[in-house]
Amino acid sequence: MRTLIGLLLLAVFYVDSSAISKIYSGMQIPTNTIKYGMQFIEKGKPLMDLTEASTVVYFDEEDHSLKFTILGIEHPDSVFCHVIPGDQISVQISCSLLWDDQLQQYHYRYNVHLLEESIVSIEMLSLRLGFEPIQLISNPDWDPLYRTGAVSWSRFIEPKIEPGNSITDIGFDSKGPPKVADLYVLGEMKILKGAPEYFESYALSSALTDHSGLYCVTLIPSPIPERIEAANWISSVVQGIDKIVGNGYIPKQEYYNVRGVATNLHNLIYNAKNPPFTEWNAYIESALSDLEPFESLIEPEAYSYITENLKYMQRHKDIVWFRK
Repeated sequence: MRTLIGLLLLAVFYVDSSAISKIYSGMQIPTNTIKYGMQFIEKGKPLMDLTEASTVVYFDEEDHSLKFTILGIEHPDSVFCHVIPGDQISVQISCSLLWDDQLQQYHYRYNVHLLEESIVSIEMLSLRLGFEPIQLISNPDWDPLYRTGAVSWSRFIEPKIEPGNSITDIGFDSKGPPKVADLYVLGEMKILKGAPEYFESYALSSALTDHSGLYCVTLIPSPIPERIEAANWISSVVQGIDKIVGNGYIPKQEYYNVRGVATNLHNLIYNAKNPPFTEWNAYIESALSDLEPFESLIEPEAYSYITENLKYMQRHKDIVWFRK
């Protein structure tokens, strides 16, 4: 896996970082296995026990399709569903995080690039935000929808995101600091044969849901906290570091050093007994200084995630408190 790193803007009123994380691709089809009462077989390979699973799903590597049949017969009359799953895509996710000092808010902007080797197009992007942001930003060709805590951008008519193309400039304006979350990318499921009633089958529906899209790690705004318990706040940053190390944002060779800086800060703050701002702010400034050498060694998204959460404490010192 290769990563691309970009630093977009550093100015008086704005601090912006952007990166493209790892390439996310669809799950491998589980051939030669029985799942949901169906056996998944690579086309041309021997069947398994039909008494245990009479529905056979043939996977054709040439077109990446799944053919659902009865008793393993590939005669047209026995094929009740033939589809290309929606997760047959490869995408790169970029999140640009910009702090606006004048408006005292963040600008979150996403870029989703669908690689040319993808088999199908993208129909929808969604994530669970849990609250309504200051502003929901959308590309002119893609409609935003906020419902029951979930945010999505979709275009179910042309143009979809075709292989080789991207969707840009979607996102949020929010006062909430960044947190690590999943962005769901829904691919277009191509139905080559089949009727809607077949999707009411639990087995078929579950099998296709497993391969309907991809979960990709990115940054999203978190709810604005009423109070910040200092040690718990830093502990959550450490947990976020643990999550993004496996998703292309922090190289493993830098992980322990970066995590060590955050852990050391946590220990200092955890052991501090109701320190004044000058004392605990000095701890944060020291940590920010220790992190500077890693700015060019880790993804800007990771650097932004860690440093902006520390700076958030500084900007909101009046709501920071200590247990001891």
